[in-house]
Amino acid sequence: MRNLLYIILLAITMALAGCASEGADDAALSDSEYTEATAMSVHLAEPERALTIIDSAVIVGNLSRPRAEYLKAVTQYGGLDNMPLARQTCLDLLEHKEALTDTLTLEQTYILLASIEKSSCNYAAVIRYATEASRLAHASGRYHVVGKMEGYIAHAQALTGHTNEGIDRLQGVIEELRQMNNFDGVTSYHSASKNLLHILNDNGRFDEMVNVCEAMLSCYDELEQHPERFSIDKEGFDPAEFVDFARGQTLAFLTIAYAEQGNIAKGLEAEDAVFRTRWSQSPDCDLMLVSAYHRLGQFDRFDQAMDRIDAEMIARGDTLNANYYTGLQLRSVAAEMRGRYADALHYTHRASVIQDSLEYYNQREQLNELATVYHLQEERLARQQKESEARTYRIVAVGTMLLLLLTAFILWRVHRDNRLLTEKNRRLYQLYNEHEEHKEQGGEDPVGAEADAQHPSFNVQLYERLCTLMEDPAVFTDPNANHETLARLVGTNYKYVYDALHECADTTPSDFINHYRIRHAAALLTTTDQPVGLIADECGIASRPTFNRLFREHYSMTPTEYRNAAEQTFVTV
Repeated sequence: MRNLLYIILLAITMALAGCASEGADDAALSDSEYTEATAMSVHLAEPERALTIIDSAVIVGNLSRPRAEYLKAVTQYGGLDNMPLARQTCLDLLEHKEALTDTLTLEQTYILLASIEKSSCNYAAVIRYATEASRLAHASGRYHVVGKMEGYIAHAQALTGHTNEGIDRLQGVIEELRQMNNFDGVTSYHSASKNLLHILNDNGRFDEMVNVCEAMLSCYDELEQHPERFSIDKEGFDPAEFVDFARGQTLAFLTIAYAEQGNIAKGLEAEDAVFRTRWSQSPDCDLMLVSAYHRLGQFDRFDQAMDRIDAEMIARGDTLNANYYTGLQLRSVAAEMRGRYADALHYTHRASVIQDSLEYYNQREQLNELATVYHLQEERLARQQKESEARTYRIVAVGTMLLLLLTAFILWRVHRDNRLLTEKNRRLYQLYNEHEEHKEQGGEDPVGAEADAQHPSFNVQLYERLCTLMEDPAVFTDPNANHETLARLVGTNYKYVYDALHECADTTPSDFINHYRIRHAAALLTTTDQPVGLIADECGIASRPTFNRLFREHYSMTPTEYRNAAEQTFVTV
């Protein structure tokens, strides 16, 4: 209930803020930017509150649905530390990416997915998502993103057995960024180069690390000596401060490379250069150089750095991590080398406790991740089942509607045909009755033949219609033609067909049809060379004996004899 009230109050506040912002200075943040900044400012410390802000912003229209889903994924990943849920939110968003017009949100979604899969050690997915993010960032001119994503790709390729391919690709990007004389290009160059140095360090390629560091230092010397060559398009950017930061980190990498090579003199020289930068006072310097102090034999400086790292991690409550475990191991080795065996045992014991805790924590995280994946899978299956049921209901509804429409159409056609047939029969029956009444009243027609010619009887009219109908061979060549066919074609009852044929031609419907079939067959016998059996089929008489019998009844000879007689007549003529 309290959350609901909070949402309502927040929605009202946003709406009032939106009204108050009308006519404000163009430099002021928009409602969407303000809402997003507010949510992201608390998403790590108060993730539930951040999600509430995001949902409220969607309700009042300050955030689009896709943008809100992306911000939710960021909160789920960073604030709730729930990678499966954040991954699923991003994948759901990408399912409708064709309709997503906000390319920045699409790019950031791919970046977040690449980070999630990097944390999950799913390197094939890292390459896939980082490649998409790099492509979009390159098209929009966001080169710092290009450098970061290409670093992701190269690192993933190195971990999947394609180290040289990843390094070559990253070096090509670094060379392109090196040519950009602006803030974004230089900072992106530094970021991408750091990624390359990490990969080279992990693979023991320390000579190449030295070459990369020297090229980076040359770039920073040029920037320091000629700052006018670089356009600064970021407010508050200080080239001198950036050069100090970049040079300090690069010298730290150079120190590590020399230390790993065993080149103590150059390692100490590079280390002294690091401490001439202001960056050396940052905790990052201790984290980077602690292993180099150990290799260079500077145990006093090593102990001091480890004490500072210990104090900071303990203050943050962040001692349960692999870096802290590695540091304790190094402290144990350093203490043993200095003959301080009690300290070495103490650090070994602490490292063992951290290792056990890390294993338990990792197992618990794996179980939590499996539970989340299972829950998400259940939700997806339930959603798919509901969608399938809704789709089935729609199909059934549409099918039922179509069936009803078809039934209604058939009923209408049957009704119409029956009505027309009834009307025709009514008219024919009326004519028939008039004819019968006339015969009963007057006997023979007093008007005579002329009247008969002018007013033919019903049966005569019907017979004439039947004869006209039979002028079309398609009627009588149909093997299934019968009295019902004739009645249907002339639009009357088959009883009237019987009566008309009997009165006017003294024949039956079957003989009437066969008469035209045999006459048609006689014409084909004298005008074509087709076999007799084929002619019988074409005339609608499937049985050869029946055809021969009917032909003999009409012409007193067989079909073959009829053809031969016709041929002899033609020759004689």
